[in-house]
Amino acid sequence: MVPRRVVSYVGLVAILALASGCATADDPPVRVAAAPGGYSASSPGQSDSPTSRNTNVSGVWEGTGLTDCTAFQAEPHRCNAVVSVTLTMLQEQERVTGFYRCATGTVMCRQFLETGVIKAGSMRGRLLRFRVMLEDGESCIFQATPQLDRITGAYICLNGTAIMEQGRWDLDRAY
Repeated sequence: MVPRRVVSYVGLVAILALASGCATADDPPVRVAAAPGGYSASSPGQSDSPTSRNTNVSGVWEGTGLTDCTAFQAEPHRCNAVVSVTLTMLQEQERVTGFYRCATGTVMCRQFLETGVIKAGSMRGRLLRFRVMLEDGESCIFQATPQLDRITGAYICLNGTAIMEQGRWDLDRAY
């Protein structure tokens, strides 16, 4: 029997993959239900209209990524792994671009992949979502709702269509 928590995470992963993996500049914002632990990319009361955009994510953000422990984890030794994450983002209207950097926390970065480029990034209403393309072709999809100088959200890393890792990220604006 599969624990209910695993089923919830699998649902979140599927929604994130579908919402971000096939996103184009013209796609409408996607609402994601809260995962266990209260992480949410958007809530029903939030407005996604252009007038609600009061957050600009341009700048350098530093914090951590925390890997979830799931039954489908490609590398079980990475359960609750913590890595240091730095994002340098530039927002021009809704478009978000930039760079990703990973540094050792409690474990090494996945497959020693320490740098990446932010692609297909957008800030629509309060919803931030983007894909980081890593050096070896793998990618990670990030989604969150920034709050002033803090971003907390969910991520999933893929190798093709295979889920390699998923978890949460928590960053503060450095400057």
